[in-house]
Amino acid sequence: MSKKVLIIDDDIDLVEIMRLTLEKNGFEVVDAQDGQRGIEMISKEKPDLVILDI
Repeated sequence: MSKKVLIIDDDIDLVEIMRLTLEKNGFEVVDAQDGQRGIEMISKEKPDLVILDI
């Protein structure tokens, strides 16, 4: 089973670059464009790792 990564960032281009890199290395990737949605996704998706823009 692959590890799940949640990316929280409003820069869509950066999210896609990270997504492609992580998926190429066997990770499942989900994303959110803002903090509120990120909090919802943490509860729903239960990611192993969260990468966020502060």
